[in-house]
Parts: sequence; C-alpha cells; structure tokens
Amino acid sequence: MLICTGLAKHCALIVGLLVLQPMVCLGADHAELPIASGDPIPGTTKKIASVSSVYVDGDRLVFEGSNDDGAGYGVVVKKAGVWQLDGWVDTSTLVLKKKSSLSGKKLVFIASDAIGDQGIFGVADVTAADNLPIQILGAGETLPGVSPSNTFQVADIVDVELVGSSLVANIKKASSGRPAGEGLYHLPNFPTTTGMELILGTAQLTELGYIGDIYDFSHNGKKAIVSMEGDFGPVIFVTEDLGRSPALTLVADTATAIPFSDENFSNFGNVQLRKKAAFEGRNGVISGIYYTTDPGVERLSRIVDTTMDVPGLVGKKFTRFDGISVDQSRFLFVGETSDGGRSVFSGLESIGGGTAKREIFVGMDVGHKILETIHFNRKSLGSVLVASQFDDGSSGVVLAESSIGVPSFPGFAMLMLMVVALLATGFAATIEQQA
Repeated sequence: MLICTGLAKHCALIVGLLVLQPMVCLGADHAELPIASGDPIPGTTKKIASVSSVYVDGDRLVFEGSNDDGAGYGVVVKKAGVWQLDGWVDTSTLVLKKKSSLSGKKLVFIASDAIGDQGIFGVADVTAADNLPIQILGAGETLPGVSPSNTFQVADIVDVELVGSSLVANIKKASSGRPAGEGLYHLPNFPTTTGMELILGTAQLTELGYIGDIYDFSHNGKKAIVSMEGDFGPVIFVTEDLGRSPALTLVADTATAIPFSDENFSNFGNVQLRKKAAFEGRNGVISGIYYTTDPGVERLSRIVDTTMDVPGLVGKKFTRFDGISVDQSRFLFVGETSDGGRSVFSGLESIGGGTAKREIFVGMDVGHKILETIHFNRKSLGSVLVASQFDDGSSGVVLAESSIGVPSFPGFAMLMLMVVALLATGFAATIEQQA
C-alpha cells in the first residue's frame, strides 16, 4: 500500500508537469531551394530557365518549368541528404496548361498541341530514360454522355487528378450552351489509355435536381468530392464510388450552417478529398476552410476562417484562402491577410488549436533571394513547398523543412530527466518506508 501511495504521488506530479507543458508543433526551421533557374540539366549542356509549379509524392519532386528548348517537367530526388535534378520529361512540342498531377512515378498533365487542341498526356515513369509523354485523350475524340446511348466530342479539359492508377478529369463538350457542359470522367487503369467512363455530367438528374456546372473536384482513388451547381443551387457532394451515376452524399449546400457562425453558406471554392473531405466555403460575411471525416454523418469542423487571427501576425486577420491540402489531422493552405500578405500555413486539426505555423510567405528571404510570388499545388501533400518567383527575376522550388504535425514539448529532454529523477525518488521513498 505504501508503494502504491508513494508512486501515486510522484506519478501525479509527473502527469501534472506534462499537462502544464503547452503542446507545440514546430514550424519551419528554415527554407531551402532544392532547384532553381540556372541549375544544369544532367546529361545535357542545357540549364533550367524557369520553374512555374511543383508536385511532390514522397521523396520525389516533379516541377513544371522550361529549359533552352521549351517546356518540360524536371524530376528531383534527395540523395545522401542533397536534392538533385535526376531527369527531364521533354514537352517542348506542347504548350502546358499548368494542370498536372503526380502519383508515385506517374505523371499526367493537360497541354495543347501545335494547332492549339487540348489533351491529357501522361508519363508512366518519370524516372525512366524513355519518358516521352503519351496522349491519353485529345480534342475531338468521342466520350460517352449522360445517357449510355449518347456521345459527345471533347472540346476542353478543365482539370485532372491522378491517385494511384485512377485518373479523374473534368472535361467540356464541343457544343456550347446547356445541356452541353462538363462531365467528370474516370480512367481506372492509367497508363492504359482506353476505358474512360462518365461519373457525373451536365443535365444528369440527381436526388436534388439536374446538374449544371461542375466547378471543382478531387478524389482519393475510391470516391470523389465535387463542387457543382444546378437546379438545387451551389452544393458539394461526395460520390459513393467512381462508377457511372454513383449515389451522392451531401457535404454542404446553401442550407448548411457555417461552423461558429449564424450564417449559411452561399457558395463554395476549392475542394479536396483524401481521408477527409475538405472545402472552402463562404458567403458575403465570412469565408473559411472546413472539413468532415464522415460526410453525411459527422458534422462540419472548421480549420480556419476570416474571423480568426493570423498566427505570427499580431492584429492581422485572414481575408481569403486558396490551395487547400488536408490529410488525416494535418492541413496546408495558402492564406491572404489583411496586410496584403500571402503565405502558406500548416498545422493540426484547427488553426484555433494554436498549432498553426506560417511556413513560407511573400517577402521571405530564401538563399539571399526575396520571394515575390507563391504557386502552391493543392494536389501535393506531405511537404510544405511552392514554386516561386524572386526579386532578381529567377524562379525555383522553395521547400520549408517543417516538423509540423510532430507533437513536441518545450524542454522535452529536461522534462524527461525530471521524470526519471522523480521516479527514482518515488521508489527510494517507498523502499525507505517499507524498511
């Protein structure tokens, strides 16, 4: 009994110390330039001329840029702790639309050919020596329509996203006016280029009415989140699967209350789906980023909105958001602030929990260059990185070495020493009492 009592006292003290220590998620210790204009391209005499966007999957970066001959994608890997340009995907015969998606070694992107027709192109292995793009879909090709008996010709590709081997694209019809419009299509086995099927399309009848315009989408290889409008007004749905005419689960519409507000949503912006369904929602009063882990069952949670203070900027508020990227409990987003600034923020669960960090921002000094623009790709998650332009006219990839998402305690080593010391004292005291 004496042993239990002695341990209980000291364990209580230890727990108290742990509780009193504020939880902190460390932000970026520094930012680096893995790649920049002027860097040589291996195996050639050419150099990178510009960098316009960047995509990441694990330890591999792929950036969209140009060299002396035209546009292309550079492949960057980290070897022995050093970022190195490891390959180049030549797209010099194409005009890139800056809509691309990377999954492992697979890359898909939207581009126009020499006569201006748009298409979807792909590379099965960006690290391979023979990595020339193949065309997956081109303008004028025929796709199935809303009715299985109907078809239409492709006019424009709005966006594309690749997860594993599942490619989903938002594609416009060749004719104009309703019921012509957009369709969300799924190609299940990229790099196979055949078998693209309609998921949802303009004039398709749903539980709420007819679909009109499809504004944005994201998918996780199994389901898709879609921001669209129709007879029912602006709405966000999650599909049951990626098959034809799937069941739809409502995430939010204009009858949905905005968390921590007396207002309802009036329209929606960017969406993203991984383990969480996240989206930008707004009305004339408030704008924010919200999510749910279980659409239709779990209520919406707030990550950030325009009523909240900006971390690290006393007295400043957010004014708008862009580039949402959310997975499990971690979030990344671009926020614009009331002082005119534009920054990438990262954190856990909610910015209101005190775990957010301003990682990369316009005006930041990176390698003695001043960052002037930020291009954040919402389809990349796991690293805080952007494609940027600098004050000297150069461009490059900026990577923040952030440990956000790893809980830590201030003075953790000292705290552990105190814990060991208290335990030792507790055991000594109980043994003495027994004696």
